[in-house]
Amino acid sequence: MKNKNLLDDTDREILEFLSENARTSNREIAQKMGVAEGTIRSRIKRMVDERSIRFSALSREENQDTATLCYVGLRVDLANTTAVATSLCAFHEARFVARTLGRFDIFAVVVVSSVEGLNRFVSDRVMPLEGVRRVHTSIVTNMIKYDHRWGRVT
Repeated sequence: MKNKNLLDDTDREILEFLSENARTSNREIAQKMGVAEGTIRSRIKRMVDERSIRFSALSREENQDTATLCYVGLRVDLANTTAVATSLCAFHEARFVARTLGRFDIFAVVVVSSVEGLNRFVSDRVMPLEGVRRVHTSIVTNMIKYDHRWGRVT
């Protein structure tokens, strides 16, 4: 029996086509891969049903050109790590939150309206969270590479 959620080479090849353009037709993918259209259709359906993949639309936010993308690293008391990470997830500015090993206990990617917005976010919302000991911030000044397959950041 085939292991659920295990992608084979054919699945990964289909995903390569879809990651370049999710609107590529099953017929076009099938022709390029030299397989039947039904094979593509059934494999995509299986991957969606098994939650191995999902489709979503990326939008361009109106304030994207003025948004400030920032990295926020937090040092947190061990007993409060989960609570702080959960609180950060509730903030609409937070686009990515992870518990980490290394220099920071929690790492977040946030989008704010300005440098002043980052200051307010850290001072008024992050620092008051119980257990936060130190917050380090970095502001993205120029994005050199962004791969849309990673997910929408702003």
